[in-house]
Amino acid sequence: YEAKVKAEVAEAWSAAELDLGVKYAEALKRAQEAAQQRGNLEEALAVAGERDRLAKGGAVPDRDETGTHSVLVDLRATYRQSRETMEADAKARLAPLRTDYLRALDDLTRQLTQANRLDEAVKVRALADAERQGPVTMAMILGQDNKASGGAGKLTEALGSGRWQW
Repeated sequence: YEAKVKAEVAEAWSAAELDLGVKYAEALKRAQEAAQQRGNLEEALAVAGERDRLAKGGAVPDRDETGTHSVLVDLRATYRQSRETMEADAKARLAPLRTDYLRALDDLTRQLTQANRLDEAVKVRALADAERQGPVTMAMILGQDNKASGGAGKLTEALGSGRWQW
């Protein structure tokens, strides 16, 4: 499961995120050049400040502070909309993988029950239940969610080192 999520979702997300960052940086550069050509000092300084903040590892804030220059409000709105579209796409890519994973956990629970390995069946069912409870998050997509979506690690922990490893 983790390998499929990485290959089919997380890697595509990383590439799209990098591309979006490059496009945002290019848009900022163009906006600064345009502001400078028009002689608009405040706008040029605002955009230069944003470029500098990002160059130092800063991120686009989730919300704009009061007083944020309108050029940044517009550029950030475009960035945020693109990011929302990317997140929706990533979640759509994850959905069938998650469904298959949950189906496999249900099958494994049944097999363990039939094999009279009830303690392990209970652990696998608990893993599946934890996965079902929450919404799909970006942490799950990026493999950073330790509560649910534990894939092989959580399943191996639940089953020990027997032949039922995921």
